[in-house]
Amino acid sequence: MLRRNISLILCTLATLVASATPASAGAGNTSDQSAKPLTVAVIGDVPYGTAQEASFGELIAAINADPKVRIALHVGDIKNGSTTCTDERFT
Repeated sequence: MLRRNISLILCTLATLVASATPASAGAGNTSDQSAKPLTVAVIGDVPYGTAQEASFGELIAAINADPKVRIALHVGDIKNGSTTCTDERFT
């Protein structure tokens, strides 16, 4: 299952990169956003537990503040196995 999920994530990222980066990227007008390298922030397995929940906003703020990041992707898994699945958790 883990190998399948990793393969799916890598295929998704490859598709994003291929569609967001033109063949002439880096070799043209540098003021054009499409000519800049693509930086993707990938996170997962967070937030787990009270401590990570308390600091999760800081992680999101750090990603949003990074001018190099053009795409952010959460690959899933926001709780450990003993945490209940409630509407409040997902909110």
